[in-house]
Amino acid sequence: MPSSTRYMGPHMEYGGILQRFLANILDSIILSIPFGVLFSVFAGNSTKALENGDFAGYIGAVSLYFLVSTALTILYFAGTYSSKMQASIGKRILKLKVVDVSGNRIGFGKSLIRCLVQCILSPILMIGYIVAFFNPQKQTLHDKLAKTYVIKR
Repeated sequence: MPSSTRYMGPHMEYGGILQRFLANILDSIILSIPFGVLFSVFAGNSTKALENGDFAGYIGAVSLYFLVSTALTILYFAGTYSSKMQASIGKRILKLKVVDVSGNRIGFGKSLIRCLVQCILSPILMIGYIVAFFNPQKQTLHDKLAKTYVIKR
Protein backbone atom coordinates (compact mmCIF):
# COMPACT_ATOMS: atom_id res chain seq x y z
CA MET A 1 0.00 0.00 0.00
CA PRO A 2 1.45 3.42 -0.90
CA SER A 3 2.51 5.61 2.01
CA SER A 4 -0.05 8.25 1.01
CA THR A 5 -2.88 5.94 2.07
CA ARG A 6 -1.16 4.07 4.90
CA TYR A 7 -3.31 5.70 7.59
CA MET A 8 -6.41 4.15 6.07
CA GLY A 9 -7.05 1.07 8.18
CA PRO A 10 -9.70 -1.57 7.68
CA HIS A 11 -12.12 0.43 9.85
CA MET A 12 -11.80 3.53 7.62
CA GLU A 13 -13.85 3.87 4.46
CA TYR A 14 -13.66 6.30 1.59
CA GLY A 15 -16.73 8.41 1.01
CA GLY A 16 -18.84 7.08 -1.81
CA ILE A 17 -19.53 9.02 -4.96
CA LEU A 18 -23.29 8.98 -4.36
CA GLN A 19 -22.82 10.24 -0.77
CA ARG A 20 -20.61 13.06 -2.02
CA PHE A 21 -23.15 13.95 -4.71
CA LEU A 22 -25.97 14.06 -2.14
CA ALA A 23 -23.81 16.20 0.16
CA ASN A 24 -23.32 18.67 -2.70
CA ILE A 25 -27.07 18.81 -3.23
CA LEU A 26 -27.59 19.57 0.48
CA ASP A 27 -24.90 22.26 0.37
CA SER A 28 -26.53 23.76 -2.74
CA ILE A 29 -29.84 23.98 -0.88
CA ILE A 30 -28.11 25.61 2.09
CA LEU A 31 -26.27 28.10 -0.14
CA SER A 32 -29.43 28.92 -2.10
CA ILE A 33 -30.70 30.98 0.86
CA PRO A 34 -27.97 33.64 0.88
CA PHE A 35 -27.74 33.45 -2.91
CA GLY A 36 -31.46 34.16 -3.16
CA VAL A 37 -31.02 37.30 -1.07
CA LEU A 38 -28.00 38.36 -3.12
CA PHE A 39 -29.83 37.66 -6.35
CA SER A 40 -32.77 39.81 -5.35
CA VAL A 41 -30.43 42.74 -4.67
CA PHE A 42 -28.44 42.32 -7.87
CA ALA A 43 -31.51 41.52 -9.98
CA GLY A 44 -33.12 44.76 -8.87
CA ASN A 45 -30.03 46.73 -9.84
CA SER A 46 -29.63 44.94 -13.17
CA THR A 47 -33.32 45.40 -14.04
CA LYS A 48 -33.15 49.12 -13.28
CA ALA A 49 -30.05 49.41 -15.44
CA LEU A 50 -31.79 47.66 -18.35
CA GLU A 51 -34.90 49.82 -17.99
CA ASN A 52 -32.68 52.91 -18.18
CA GLY A 53 -30.92 51.58 -21.28
CA ASP A 54 -27.68 51.14 -19.34
CA PHE A 55 -26.43 47.88 -20.82
CA ALA A 56 -22.99 48.31 -19.23
CA GLY A 57 -24.65 48.71 -15.82
CA TYR A 58 -26.66 45.56 -16.44
CA ILE A 59 -23.54 43.56 -17.38
CA GLY A 60 -21.76 45.03 -14.37
CA ALA A 61 -24.51 43.97 -11.94
CA VAL A 62 -24.72 40.46 -13.40
CA SER A 63 -20.92 40.10 -13.37
CA LEU A 64 -20.69 41.34 -9.79
CA TYR A 65 -23.35 38.83 -8.71
CA PHE A 66 -21.40 36.04 -10.40
CA LEU A 67 -18.13 37.10 -8.73
CA VAL A 68 -19.66 37.54 -5.26
CA SER A 69 -21.56 34.24 -5.39
CA THR A 70 -18.47 32.37 -6.63
CA ALA A 71 -16.31 33.91 -3.89
CA LEU A 72 -18.89 33.03 -1.22
CA THR A 73 -19.10 29.46 -2.50
CA ILE A 74 -15.32 29.03 -2.44
CA LEU A 75 -15.05 30.58 1.03
CA TYR A 76 -17.89 28.41 2.36
CA PHE A 77 -16.29 25.18 1.19
CA ALA A 78 -12.68 26.18 1.95
CA GLY A 79 -13.69 27.38 5.40
CA THR A 80 -15.77 24.36 6.33
CA TYR A 81 -13.30 21.78 5.00
CA SER A 82 -10.47 23.36 7.01
CA SER A 83 -12.60 23.80 10.14
CA LYS A 84 -12.74 21.43 13.11
CA MET A 85 -15.72 19.75 11.42
CA GLN A 86 -13.52 18.95 8.39
CA ALA A 87 -16.66 18.98 6.28
CA SER A 88 -19.26 21.20 4.70
CA ILE A 89 -22.68 21.01 6.31
CA GLY A 90 -23.84 18.60 3.62
CA LYS A 91 -20.85 16.32 4.10
CA ARG A 92 -21.30 16.49 7.86
CA ILE A 93 -24.96 15.44 7.57
CA LEU A 94 -23.88 12.46 5.46
CA LYS A 95 -21.08 11.63 7.92
CA LEU A 96 -18.15 12.46 5.63
CA LYS A 97 -15.03 14.52 6.20
CA VAL A 98 -12.06 15.78 4.19
CA VAL A 99 -8.56 14.74 5.30
CA ASP A 100 -4.99 14.96 4.07
CA VAL A 101 -2.83 11.96 3.17
CA SER A 102 -2.07 11.38 6.86
CA GLY A 103 -5.73 11.48 7.88
CA ASN A 104 -5.43 14.92 9.47
CA ARG A 105 -7.47 18.07 9.07
CA ILE A 106 -6.41 20.17 6.09
CA GLY A 107 -5.43 23.80 6.41
CA PHE A 108 -7.26 26.70 4.81
CA GLY A 109 -4.63 27.08 2.07
CA LYS A 110 -4.91 23.46 0.94
CA SER A 111 -8.68 23.67 1.21
CA LEU A 112 -8.71 26.83 -0.89
CA ILE A 113 -6.58 25.20 -3.59
CA ARG A 114 -8.89 22.17 -3.57
CA CYS A 115 -11.96 24.39 -4.01
CA LEU A 116 -10.40 26.52 -6.76
CA VAL A 117 -9.40 23.44 -8.74
CA GLN A 118 -12.89 22.04 -8.24
CA CYS A 119 -14.47 25.26 -9.55
CA ILE A 120 -12.27 25.20 -12.64
CA LEU A 121 -12.63 21.50 -13.45
CA SER A 122 -16.27 20.81 -12.53
CA PRO A 123 -17.83 22.71 -15.42
CA ILE A 124 -15.57 20.94 -17.94
CA LEU A 125 -17.71 17.86 -18.57
CA MET A 126 -17.54 17.01 -14.87
CA ILE A 127 -14.08 15.57 -15.61
CA GLY A 128 -12.94 15.98 -12.03
CA TYR A 129 -15.73 13.75 -10.77
CA ILE A 130 -15.49 11.14 -13.54
CA VAL A 131 -11.97 10.34 -12.32
CA ALA A 132 -13.44 9.12 -9.01
CA PHE A 133 -15.24 6.26 -10.74
CA PHE A 134 -11.87 4.78 -11.76
CA ASN A 135 -10.01 5.40 -8.52
CA PRO A 136 -10.06 2.85 -5.67
CA GLN A 137 -9.80 5.69 -3.11
CA LYS A 138 -12.73 7.45 -4.85
CA GLN A 139 -10.62 10.59 -5.21
CA THR A 140 -11.85 13.24 -7.60
CA LEU A 141 -9.32 15.16 -9.65
CA HIS A 142 -9.40 18.05 -7.17
CA ASP A 143 -8.74 15.56 -4.35
CA LYS A 144 -5.78 14.12 -6.24
CA LEU A 145 -4.28 17.53 -6.99
CA ALA A 146 -4.77 18.76 -3.41
CA LYS A 147 -3.70 15.39 -1.95
CA THR A 148 -6.90 14.98 0.03
CA TYR A 149 -9.42 12.22 0.65
CA VAL A 150 -13.08 12.21 1.60
CA ILE A 151 -13.68 9.53 4.19
CA LYS A 152 -16.60 8.31 6.23
CA ARG A 153 -16.63 9.46 9.85
